[in-house]
Amino acid sequence: FFVRELFPAMLSGIYGNAHEAGRLPLLINSFRCCETLLMRGGTNVAEMTALQNYIESSLEREIIQPLCRDIETDLRIHLHSARIVGIAEVNPFKNGVRDLSFFTNLPAMRMLNYRIDIKSRVEDYLNQTF
Repeated sequence: FFVRELFPAMLSGIYGNAHEAGRLPLLINSFRCCETLLMRGGTNVAEMTALQNYIESSLEREIIQPLCRDIETDLRIHLHSARIVGIAEVNPFKNGVRDLSFFTNLPAMRMLNYRIDIKSRVEDYLNQTF
């Protein structure tokens, strides 16, 4: 809340290095720590909701949407390379594989009055898409 512009940049940095996904709950908690100060300071509900919406929209834009797109792309490439003759197969030993399971294995993260579960969001996206 105090350095709002820094939050999306830190989220995109974490997404760029998937092995650092364990930092995500810590980052969200650190940006949520001002909730207590705001509540004790007599902040109205609208401002608390604005903070919560900002954190959630940044998480959605910088982590969840790219994660869903990348997993969908990987699934489509895998399915098409197995089914269609003539498509170049993806060789994980030559091209490398980005392990996105670090994000889906994270526990649900607590917001002000609910939890965000990245795995269930990705599952919902894939169920709607396929």
